[in-house]
Amino acid sequence: MSSYYGMDVTVSDYDKLKAKEIVAALAEEWPSLQEGLVDCLDYDELSAYGEGRLGGGESEDEFSARVAKAVWTANGKYCRVEVRCTYLEDLPYERYTFDKKNYAELMEQDCSICGKNN
Repeated sequence: MSSYYGMDVTVSDYDKLKAKEIVAALAEEWPSLQEGLVDCLDYDELSAYGEGRLGGGESEDEFSARVAKAVWTANGKYCRVEVRCTYLEDLPYERYTFDKKNYAELMEQDCSICGKNN
């Protein structure tokens, strides 16, 4: 069974001459990261977010280690790698339901968010 994740990867203190290789390595490991990384090749930090599925029973820890190893291989030496994994299938959320009473109350109030003044 595969699980749907958002992966946020940041690479810093890397060899700037290896930036394209690092981007290619990350795109190989998690294809949806490539688009964001290509736009930041001239910065001190490579950072991108991508969504996709972890399959084959791979854990977040295993994925993160695989990404770090790919970055270090592309960089040719150690650099700082941070991977933030967000499981997207069961996120906490708040539900707001409005009834007719709320409608009447809210429509009569000033609303700083929507800009309506009564």
